[in-house]
Amino acid sequence: MHHLYQTEAIILRSSNTREADRFIRAFTRDFGMVEAGATGVRHLKSKLRYSLQECSLVSLTLVKGKASWRITNAAPIRNFFSDLRGDEQKDLRKSKLAVRILKLTARLVAGEEPHPELFRLVHEGLSTLVDMKEFSREQEASFECLFVLRLLRELGYVGENAALAPFATSFAWDEPTLLDFAPIRSEALRTVNAALKESQL
Repeated sequence: MHHLYQTEAIILRSSNTREADRFIRAFTRDFGMVEAGATGVRHLKSKLRYSLQECSLVSLTLVKGKASWRITNAAPIRNFFSDLRGDEQKDLRKSKLAVRILKLTARLVAGEEPHPELFRLVHEGLSTLVDMKEFSREQEASFECLFVLRLLRELGYVGENAALAPFATSFAWDEPTLLDFAPIRSEALRTVNAALKESQL
């Protein structure tokens, strides 16, 4: 009998396979980056049909096979894209930023290795982005730079920097934090670009 594993996960990517299956790439709290198949998920009667949307937080039940994972159940917790729907321009910019966050996470995070702090970073970053009432272009620039800086630091690509440390090591995303971060954003961008170049990511 196969052992069932349960974990929270953020769905990063999905692609259709075969007649009604779907291949999912998910960043999980307990197992790191997981690639898993979901059988029959595209059938209208499938219970998983609306539970595996990209940019959503779900509770996954997984089975570990010889070659890959298989999803046996999924319960939706929060669909960030649905929460971002709206006609206002700030919502469109938020949605585009959420997509960039997902793509960067999928690009930089690899391997089935637990990293709960990194999962918390992505989870709380997306949640805060959705919940922010005001979202100016200045806040957008600071939010994105701060997210990338923290992601690279958690992955070990950013060294110690006295000016950036209070922001790189914090998980705060509130307006005062973004306001305080703005004056050193240029320095943070140089650090981020240097880390990406040196690591060839």
